[in-house]
Amino acid sequence: MKTKEFLRKCLGSRYVNYRIIALIDVALSVIASLSAVFISSYVLLTLTGVYFHDAVAEYTGMEHPTLSFAILSAGISLLVLLLFPVYKGIIRIRTFSYGFNYLWLSLSKALVLSLVLGVLSREWLFGVLYFVIDTLFTLFFLTGFRTVVQFIWSVLNDAPTTMSRTPALIFGVNDKSSQLADKLSNSYQGKGLYVVGFVETEQPATRMTVGGKPIFYTPDTESFSALLDKHHISVLLFSGYDVLHENAAFASYCIDRKIRLLVDQEPRRILNVDSRPPIEEIQIEDILGREAIFLNMKPISEALHDKTILVTGATGSIGSEIVRQLARLEPQLIVLFDIAETPMHELRLELQRCYPEGRFAFVMGDIRNPQRLDFVMRRFQPDKVFHAAAYKHVPLMEENPCEAVATNIVGTFNIASKCLEYDIDQMVMLSTDKAVNPSSVMGATKRFCEMIVQSLDLALKRGEVPAEVPTRFATTRFGNVLNSAGSVIPTFKHQLQRGGPLTVTDPRIERYFMTIPEASQLVLEASMLSHGGEVFVFDMGDLVKIADLAKRMIRLAGYEPDKDIKIVYTGLRPGEKLYEETIHDKEKDLPTAHNKIHIVQTREESFERIRLMVALFDRLAHEGNVDGVVYLLKKAIPEYKSLNSDIFAAFERGERIPFDLEEELGKVAIELPHR
Repeated sequence: MKTKEFLRKCLGSRYVNYRIIALIDVALSVIASLSAVFISSYVLLTLTGVYFHDAVAEYTGMEHPTLSFAILSAGISLLVLLLFPVYKGIIRIRTFSYGFNYLWLSLSKALVLSLVLGVLSREWLFGVLYFVIDTLFTLFFLTGFRTVVQFIWSVLNDAPTTMSRTPALIFGVNDKSSQLADKLSNSYQGKGLYVVGFVETEQPATRMTVGGKPIFYTPDTESFSALLDKHHISVLLFSGYDVLHENAAFASYCIDRKIRLLVDQEPRRILNVDSRPPIEEIQIEDILGREAIFLNMKPISEALHDKTILVTGATGSIGSEIVRQLARLEPQLIVLFDIAETPMHELRLELQRCYPEGRFAFVMGDIRNPQRLDFVMRRFQPDKVFHAAAYKHVPLMEENPCEAVATNIVGTFNIASKCLEYDIDQMVMLSTDKAVNPSSVMGATKRFCEMIVQSLDLALKRGEVPAEVPTRFATTRFGNVLNSAGSVIPTFKHQLQRGGPLTVTDPRIERYFMTIPEASQLVLEASMLSHGGEVFVFDMGDLVKIADLAKRMIRLAGYEPDKDIKIVYTGLRPGEKLYEETIHDKEKDLPTAHNKIHIVQTREESFERIRLMVALFDRLAHEGNVDGVVYLLKKAIPEYKSLNSDIFAAFERGERIPFDLEEELGKVAIELPHR
């Protein structure tokens, strides 16, 4: 017990002084040299009858050649250690970063000493023999010393042995996976994992290993299952998100088998995209079976570095991420515009902490207030506007259609008008897949927002609207964003924390998903591709069944669906579809320079008629005329068909007609000032 305490005290400091390690290395190197001399001398005596000690003494006149050689060896060892400073490494952490240094150090020292000994003994056979033995001994002593220290350290700190560790596999064979195995060999983060080997889906040419660990070939889940059973695997690790996304099917299979999933997140932490620990549990959003989207941000950075950029809805899920992405690109100024006070304060603290050199302006305001927008445009004179401000939650907007219209439609018209009035170079509006064949008030308002932006851009090109600097208007359309406020995954997580049940509206319901950073980066990329008037649609991958998502989340948490945690089906809510679309049947899909971004051609709209409808929407919303607002939406967007809402569906059947549309638009035309 006293010995263990003594060793713990000796090795307990965070780092041992490197000078002490250097002295130990010199001593070990001298011992290796002397051992090599004695062995070489014995071999030489056996083969030639010449004794090395006598030969050197006779040639040089030295009385103590062995002592002189030890001193020479110490000097040469010190010099080569200065050239290859292996003593500066942290011994208790097993790493191959100094591997070649040990080899070069051993070879260099042995070469110099073998030349000296060959000359002194006048026996070149002795010199060659010594060179080989000294190289091997020095390498063995230096690495052996470190191995012993590592073993003692693991015993003192109760590190799990190979037998007591949990067997794990690493998916994929690349530089990152070998580095991950190296981390785990040091009980990285105390995970207590033992790496059995690596998994590959492509057949290697020959049976190969990585760091002494075998590579297993599993082209399908059947062979993969056999491998898991054979080695009793409890943990599967991925060396990065690229490997994880490419092999999401295997990850999903592991969830069904209740095998723990981990991912090395070091690249994300370097890119400042994720704040979780370097090796952590896989989250459900990581394995939705869609290929991750990676963009080259350098051209975007070059295009925006000297620009002032306004982001509306800057504290929302997408708006705040656009701000973060922009902050990394270091534009001249980012103007954050939002009505939510507390989220703005929290985002301000985050940006000041993460981007102390960034230039930001935090402006409270409402996009429904034209005078406040005038102030922002005059004060900051932005070059680009990213319009993310909107009401987005379908059930709430079904219950509050007047507010949905006032914010989404009137607010978007205000922003677009001010962009034109103040010679803004570009406006990018964020839309949603719910705008395609809308079945809800929210989806219909966003479709009308698309019509505002497109019709204004078309009117500019036709010369129907005068402008000194024609603003380029563009729309981006994408689906559900993972982990955004109020989205399904955070809801499921909260329900799991409470012990269930998980609530799904319908077992058949499907949705598209993408991550917040991906969506934000694609918005920036689309702004670079735009020439004006486009509706950009992002490649969302495959539709995901929400019921399957719920089951996978339950399994990922270590439970069994409908046994440990129940799934309850509550029925579709008003305005809710079974599945979403990104393109209307009558819209044409066109490619762009980016394979994950497409352009859809929608029907052309008259901006003058759109302008009159916006004024009518504004009046009806302020009056609180719910029937009038919904009726006007249905007249403006023929494909808008209300689902699970008998009240709103009555307008489609002609049972409720609040007013004559053309008559009301005529009145509005008289009241509005001419352009």
